[in-house]
Amino acid sequence: MVHKRSQYYRQRKYISRVVSKAAHRDNRKSESINVLTEADLYDALAEEFGVPHPAVIRSYDRGEIIADSRGQGSHDRLPKQKKRTWIPLTNNIE
Repeated sequence: MVHKRSQYYRQRKYISRVVSKAAHRDNRKSESINVLTEADLYDALAEEFGVPHPAVIRSYDRGEIIADSRGQGSHDRLPKQKKRTWIPLTNNIE
């Protein structure tokens, strides 16, 4: 059975793709900078999906760093936490 994405997640992914494609790429600092406003994003969503989901458009500031080489951009993934293993508090082996 094919699992379908909800409209919310499809629109969220679409916004992420639109912002990434339209971003200005600074080769000297190795980062991508947002050049779109919230109105531009709303218009793009309305054109593609008709009525956009209201929670999809978060506040994208113009000039916000989307991705950079240090991993500190708003679209960069956070590093995964290491799994903690269970360690016994005492070593009472008899």
